[in-house]
Amino acid sequence: MKKNNPIYQTTLAILISLLVFMGGGQLVTAKESIKTIAVLPFKINASEELIHVREGIRYMLYSRLSWQDNVVVVPGKKLKEHLPDMNNT
Repeated sequence: MKKNNPIYQTTLAILISLLVFMGGGQLVTAKESIKTIAVLPFKINASEELIHVREGIRYMLYSRLSWQDNVVVVPGKKLKEHLPDMNNT
């Protein structure tokens, strides 16, 4: 009967452990580097109601500031939950 050499098993266990720890560390670092921002509603001072301009500015900033894996912009629907007087602006 052939015996397994414990050096190979130990080496394999160390390599697997290193891969797991190194990969996990990269995930933590990646999540810490992602920034979250919110585009708050605008108040337009004009004689007429320019809702399309206000929404257009918000959409433009949302689309331009979003950067995959670096910057996350909070959607307007989630902001409405946290800002009850958002429609009054």
